[in-house]
Amino acid sequence: MKKTLVVLAGVCVFCVASISFAVEGNDDELFGVWDIETAEVNGDSIDRFDGATLTLGKTLAIMVSYFSSGRIDVDENPYEVDTSVSPKRLTLYQREQREDGIQCSVYEVKDGRLTICMRRPSAEKKYPQSIDEANCLVLTLKRREKE
Repeated sequence: MKKTLVVLAGVCVFCVASISFAVEGNDDELFGVWDIETAEVNGDSIDRFDGATLTLGKTLAIMVSYFSSGRIDVDENPYEVDTSVSPKRLTLYQREQREDGIQCSVYEVKDGRLTICMRRPSAEKKYPQSIDEANCLVLTLKRREKE
């Protein structure tokens, strides 16, 4: 019980810390806390992301996933955006220095929703050409309202 409370407290403190710096930077429309509404590949729903949130701060992307078993996963990865191309690019860097540690994505923010089209992590930077490219994970997220 004590370990569970410590983990939950750590997650809460970490999320609050990430939100506090999420208002700085160049791409203000991207920063903040997002709730994942849908996740799919080729139209097939992916349940792994049910109830998950994504917090985008100035330099870190934090994904918090909750599982019915009570397990909580927190993935914290540095990222960068490129708004000079269309569609805009979001590059996630895995913390572990693995060969397949770069996840190339494109994104769009429209009407309070963020859509991200992600390729599988690989060693080369190859981005999807569109927001709904086949064989990619497409996440649709809704910006969380400030409390």
